[in-house]
Amino acid sequence: MPKTQTPKPKLSDAQLAILSAAAQHADHSLLPLPQSLTVKGTALDKVIATLFKRKLVEERRIVDGAPEWRRDADNRPQALFITTNGLLALGIEETDKDRRAQAACHAAQT
Repeated sequence: MPKTQTPKPKLSDAQLAILSAAAQHADHSLLPLPQSLTVKGTALDKVIATLFKRKLVEERRIVDGAPEWRRDADNRPQALFITTNGLLALGIEETDKDRRAQAACHAAQT
């Protein structure tokens, strides 16, 4: 029985730019946002909200000094990160974790 592929979600140009840039960051952070991004203000908030709703990005607590998105109720810095679903939406099927495991397997075999 052939594998059925899950259709990739359609992404706007702004969503694609944001997710693509995050996928290239070592920590998968959305920040800093791409300089080429023309969406600003309320429109940018809507783009980010849609990415949250679709579970393509998530918010996580970070250390002070790292680029932050906002502060939570306890005044702790929060940042945005691409999720595994966000990577899959870009067609990236293996995460850094998968790549490290593959490299460890390869090293053990040699």
